[in-house]
Amino acid sequence: MRKTTRSNKLKPVFRVGNYEKAGQVPEIRFDFPPGFVLVIDTREQDALFSKPPKGLFVVRDTLKFGDYSIKGFENVIAVEKKSIPDLFASLGRERDRFKRELEGLKLYRWKWLVIEGQELQTIAFQRDSMLHPNVVRQSLASIELRYFISIHYEPNRKELERWLLDRFVKAYKLLREGAADTNPENLVNMYYKKDENGL
Repeated sequence: MRKTTRSNKLKPVFRVGNYEKAGQVPEIRFDFPPGFVLVIDTREQDALFSKPPKGLFVVRDTLKFGDYSIKGFENVIAVEKKSIPDLFASLGRERDRFKRELEGLKLYRWKWLVIEGQELQTIAFQRDSMLHPNVVRQSLASIELRYFISIHYEPNRKELERWLLDRFVKAYKLLREGAADTNPENLVNMYYKKDENGL
């Protein structure tokens, strides 16, 4: 009777996906479409994009609302940027002015409040502010739910720039294709449409 022996050779393992690169972040590159110009408000201090990526055109102009927008679509898309101290000031002694800003942004097609910091920092007491963190918590929830403004937290500037450009470039392409509704009346219906009970 012939004995069978197992081969000592290991069978090749076939892996699906980027097994060897898992967890690695690739080099960030941008493909800016023709005509894409980033607008930074002239009043924005300590602005992002002090060293713009290759191919990005940046201009300074006065924006009605927000700190960053796209040339030609300044009334459609905007990002309002706040540092942690700026945020506490805007929700405290500058609350009335900030509320007017939020009211203005409310009917933009796309709008964000980006905070240069971690969310946990917004619920901690600040050395130069008497504002209670619980007030900040409730105010941020109100900004998202009452004004339909998304909030993004990012302490890393390079990551914040990448995050902003990813959204602005995509929005620009949709706008150029006519695939995004920017009619304020339609946005009112989309955001504020009442149900059958009138609520």
